[in-house]
Amino acid sequence: RVSSGPHNMMGLYTTKVPFPQGRYHEVHRNLDIVKAVGVKVNDETPYTCISAVDEKFAQGFFTQNNLKREKTICIHPGESKPVRAWLPERFHEIAKMLVENYDVNVIATWSGKEKELAEYVVSANPQKILLASQTKTIGELAALIQNSNMCLTNCTGPMNVAVAVRTP
Repeated sequence: RVSSGPHNMMGLYTTKVPFPQGRYHEVHRNLDIVKAVGVKVNDETPYTCISAVDEKFAQGFFTQNNLKREKTICIHPGESKPVRAWLPERFHEIAKMLVENYDVNVIATWSGKEKELAEYVVSANPQKILLASQTKTIGELAALIQNSNMCLTNCTGPMNVAVAVRTP
């Protein structure tokens, strides 16, 4: 039994890993636990699989809308927990500023019940801000983000997907 916390439960574990202080990504904390039992970790960089079908999904959207990676910014305004949400008005305003001041296109990604929120972002400038196709899998979302030059999102799953596909 190995863990790094919670502190009041550490007596239950045979191998105790120090709980990291300050800003430390959950991926690295979990890898510290795995390493404590002797597993060799060659690469700590997060990764997500993008299938050929996922890539075709993203390429189809980019081709249909004449988008180029270097001039496209992805915004995912949704969140899984309201406490982690940036105000929708801020996503709306930053999308508007990006297209007006930097001559880029913005794609608003969404899934599930987030369509209305993404449409609100698009309403800032429907000619330059596009509603992405609904992403039904992490792979589809990852492919759209990977084909973008940058991703703006809340502290939520899509942020970790952006890290995994190396999109700032």
